[in-house]
Amino acid sequence: MPALIKFLMAYGWWLSAAAGIVAAAALYVNRTRHFWLTDLVYTFPLIGKIKRYSRDYAESSYTGWLNVEDMLCRDYAKHISSLSKAQFDHRVEYLKKTYDHGRKPVPVVAIAGIVILVILEGFGFSYLLGAAMAAEGSENTRQILMIGITIVLAMILVWVMHSAGHQMFRTNVLRSCFRAFQTCRDDGFTSAVVGLNDPSGIDANKPPHVQCANRVAHRGDDIGGRAWLWVAGALILVIAAGSTYLRIETLAASEIAASSDVGAAMFGGAPAVAPAADGSAASAVSAQHNASLTAYMMLAAIFVTTQIVGIGVGYSYGFAGKQADNAYRATRGCADYESYWEPIQNRINLINSRLKKLQRLLEEGMPRPIDFSKSFPDFIREERTRGATDLHEPPAQALSPSHQGHQSNSENVAGALAEWDHLGPDQDARIAYVKTLRDSMQLDLYKALKARTDASNADRDREIHEKVTAMFADVL
Repeated sequence: MPALIKFLMAYGWWLSAAAGIVAAAALYVNRTRHFWLTDLVYTFPLIGKIKRYSRDYAESSYTGWLNVEDMLCRDYAKHISSLSKAQFDHRVEYLKKTYDHGRKPVPVVAIAGIVILVILEGFGFSYLLGAAMAAEGSENTRQILMIGITIVLAMILVWVMHSAGHQMFRTNVLRSCFRAFQTCRDDGFTSAVVGLNDPSGIDANKPPHVQCANRVAHRGDDIGGRAWLWVAGALILVIAAGSTYLRIETLAASEIAASSDVGAAMFGGAPAVAPAADGSAASAVSAQHNASLTAYMMLAAIFVTTQIVGIGVGYSYGFAGKQADNAYRATRGCADYESYWEPIQNRINLINSRLKKLQRLLEEGMPRPIDFSKSFPDFIREERTRGATDLHEPPAQALSPSHQGHQSNSENVAGALAEWDHLGPDQDARIAYVKTLRDSMQLDLYKALKARTDASNADRDREIHEKVTAMFADVL
């Protein structure tokens, strides 16, 4: 250990620099996978992409878009891939049929807690085992062996206990379905192997236990098993008994060595200890021995309890269905489509604000005003017309009631004009209405109102011109 500390003190700076370079490289390689990193690249002060793109006015191959607008939308669109409501409902239905609805993957905190418990409990045992393996080695060698044994024990025990708990849950589900099958005397325990990509109604005419078994069982006669539980039990028994035996033997060796030291000191002519009654000394040694044995039994009990907790975590988390984990991750564990869509809508709003910022900077750099009519929702709609299947518009339920009412009347400019005229001279109501429209519709409404005003003015001017012409007909 002193050698390790000395090494870290001598090369700590270089190790930190290397770790920083590796972390930066990992972030760069994964820059397209994380929304916050993409957003940072675009919004970084002075050198962000929004600032650099604000000087590029080249037009995109898609009508109505500048090249930089299109690039921004495409970079951000990678982070809003989503499910349609039908796809969402299909995956939720899959989770319900496998009795996994409401369950979650194992939390990182739970795994970290179990690992810490196993490491702390295993340090003492691994130190004794390392000392036995390197009886003639140095203290540094023993410590290295102790660390290695502890890491190996932690990895093996956490994996085995989690697998045992998960297998126990899956087996309980399958055997519950099998008992229902035996009671109902159906045609078969399973009817087909159903995957996440298969239609939900492929086995709709079958009882619930058959539908569940179709999605959980790997084959027609799969009713689960207890193999991992047997492995876990054997491993717990061997380690608990072995560590206790090793501690007891180490205690016996230390007691023999202590008694030998006392005898050597007495035969050497020097008093080993202060005079004391033989009975008191024997009682003290016996009490110490019994206390050590009790401590070893408690350590064994703590170890067994820790492993039972690990099995319980594996039982309480995870999924029985073959593809239930994929279904959960796709739906993000949301109970309904509105709660699933809410964070996506928040992200869309943020992306749209980034696009508007870019458009504002582009407009500031031009001597004449530019008509920026595009928004990020417009980009989504256009991509869907070009065949994109992973970009979706917000569901009607996600809109506010007032927005829903206006949406039905404002699908086109004519509907927006009709709603505008219906509000009459109330300017506040008209302003509030316009704010509920998407940006492109606001611009279309403005153009329509302007065209109508120009046409009205043209009619009025033509009427005045005809009157004047009639008055001066004789002169002309």
